[in-house]
Amino acid sequence: MNHIKPFTNWASVPIVIDLQIACIILNRSYDNLQKHALKGDFPAFKNGDRKWAVNKEDLFEWMEQQKQPKPQST
Repeated sequence: MNHIKPFTNWASVPIVIDLQIACIILNRSYDNLQKHALKGDFPAFKNGDRKWAVNKEDLFEWMEQQKQPKPQST
């Protein structure tokens, strides 16, 4: 059985995480993130023959880039 350890803060997230953990953090499906990784739109990489992984800092940077700009008030 593969048990995923819960993270209580960003500092406890490992430097390199499985794509499955990134899915939980982002609340996205594995297929969705894998599709975006294959297109180059998501910073995942192949870690071995079949396993996808993400660097923690790359994931954080990607999340920051996904933020929508706040509308300017006039």
